[in-house]
Amino acid sequence: LNDPVLGELEAPLVWGPYAAAPEPTAAGAESLGLMATESGELLAFRPAEAGRIAWKASLDPGHAPVGEPLTVDSDVLIATALGRLDRRSLATGEITASVDLGQTLASGPRQLGGRIVVAATDGSLLVVPTP
Repeated sequence: LNDPVLGELEAPLVWGPYAAAPEPTAAGAESLGLMATESGELLAFRPAEAGRIAWKASLDPGHAPVGEPLTVDSDVLIATALGRLDRRSLATGEITASVDLGQTLASGPRQLGGRIVVAATDGSLLVVPTP
């Protein structure tokens, strides 16, 4: 009963909450909520368990999430303000792959076919393979 819950956040939210659910075929699939705090922390919580924190991960300085995340298999793709696309495990929050897109980003990733598209702040559309 001493698990952290959402009411105990140490810093204000700056991103989210967003829903992230692994594909139904993923082992141990459960829906999570994702959010980031002003102090540079990415958090996943379990809505079905009264908001219990599933995991926390530190964000690199300047790499605050932007836009809505995209669930791919049992991972989540998160675009960052400084132009990185991170693939994180929904089970642990660890980065499993990362791509530096070389531009500041204005939107979260979207899947079109087998590719990922994301908008840059200069108005361009970036098309990349799924990391």
